[in-house]
Amino acid sequence: MRRKKTGTRYFFEKIFTKNQLFILLLSNLMISSAFSADFTTNITTQINSTTGDSISRADGDQGIYNINSGGSINVTGSDGAFDVNSNPLTININADAGKGIISDLGYAIADIDSDLGGSEGTSSLKINLNSGLIASNRGGAIAIGQFSPESEQKFTINTLANTSISAYRVAIESSMNSPISFASTLTISNAGNISGGTSAIKSTGTRSIGVVNSGTINGKIIATTGKLTIFNTAGSITGSIDLGSNSESVITLSNGLIDGSVKIGHNSQIINLNGGTYLGNINGSSASLGTVNINSNQTLNSSSSIGSTYSINNLNINSGALLTLNSSSVSATNINLLGSLNLGDTATTITGNIVGSGSGLLNVGSASHAVNGK
Repeated sequence: MRRKKTGTRYFFEKIFTKNQLFILLLSNLMISSAFSADFTTNITTQINSTTGDSISRADGDQGIYNINSGGSINVTGSDGAFDVNSNPLTININADAGKGIISDLGYAIADIDSDLGGSEGTSSLKINLNSGLIASNRGGAIAIGQFSPESEQKFTINTLANTSISAYRVAIESSMNSPISFASTLTISNAGNISGGTSAIKSTGTRSIGVVNSGTINGKIIATTGKLTIFNTAGSITGSIDLGSNSESVITLSNGLIDGSVKIGHNSQIINLNGGTYLGNINGSSASLGTVNINSNQTLNSSSSIGSTYSINNLNINSGALLTLNSSSVSATNINLLGSLNLGDTATTITGNIVGSGSGLLNVGSASHAVNGK
């Protein structure tokens, strides 16, 4: 992503046609040609652009954009619909069905090299998708870029039911790389729909991403070196999840569905199956990595397994929990049996050191099983 030109002159001369600018001024949408430090802009008409950004602010501007009923930003060019080059900023989308922020080729919302926080400050971007959509037909929907190395960044994306963030490529992408002394974060709270053709959520940076899902996420979720936490409280996640190499990454399934393979990349990473349904394969990126906690009743069918490609380190079947294997397999360095393990009535394979307790129960069923371990 290249950094766009910004500033008052560029905004007036490049971005809007005379008619669009006249509408904005009459509606008191732009507070002044000098872009005062605090503003609220209400967009109630459709803004169409073929080249350049629909809205591009001068560095230092901060405030609120409200895209209300009747409002929409549509760009058919390659530069994207909404380029944010500084913060703090809040974008509230209260658009009609099928409207919101839409880009044909570029990113719908792009935050590139934000540096308003300076050497000591904290800057932020908050996107509240209350109705309508954010979409890119042939690009990515939201891009959170690489920021100033001297600034702490706080980014929040909230979606309500019946809303959509969709992209031909990546729906939400982050490349945050601020230093460890600044706790920069991207928090995604989704009750709507997030979908991406190549990935739903992707992090290529070193900073933290937190996902709380009660809606629908379709597509891969990928992390590299940054911390990734996923809490699925309802709804579904469909697609593979790569936790990357950060030692603090965690997945917690408390309700709903996760349908897709999970790759563990560090021995300290944890997967908690507290409820809901998990369908897929859990593997390390190499042998003996990570911990899986079974805290509910879970069934692994013939297309699901734990450690089938690369074993995990610890499988904990905790008190009151039941893990049923239905033609599936488990491979872990340590299998700690405090609850119940049901091997089922079809052949399965268990590999690992099984350690039980007074409350642990192993039910072998009626089939012939292979148990390899101490």
